[in-house]
Amino acid sequence: MAILEKKVRTCLWFHASGVKAAEFYVSLLPDSRIDGIMEHGNLAHPMVDDADAAAAKAAAAGAEIVMPVADQFWGDRYGLVKDPFGHMWSIATPIWPPKSPEEMEAARGAAMQQMSGS
Repeated sequence: MAILEKKVRTCLWFHASGVKAAEFYVSLLPDSRIDGIMEHGNLAHPMVDDADAAAAKAAAAGAEIVMPVADQFWGDRYGLVKDPFGHMWSIATPIWPPKSPEEMEAARGAAMQQMSGS
């Protein structure tokens, strides 16, 4: 069973190069299209069925991997890429089953401790 069974409609915002950036990502995401362009921001966060594959496909098309895809304490497999137009994209796939609040808090504490080096 696919993680995302319903179609998702997103609104992406860009400072510049919005048309080229949108065309770039439409070429990477199956069954996607451009409905309109607004150029006012530069971070997008698509939820995809396979974050690893999406990041690899973006890198093969010229994006830079800023943060490799990895399991995160909040319950996503998540990474960051910078597209050839300078826009940052966080790409994520939910990890199922979702974590309970207690599991998420324990994982957050462990992640914070690891980042602080203690």
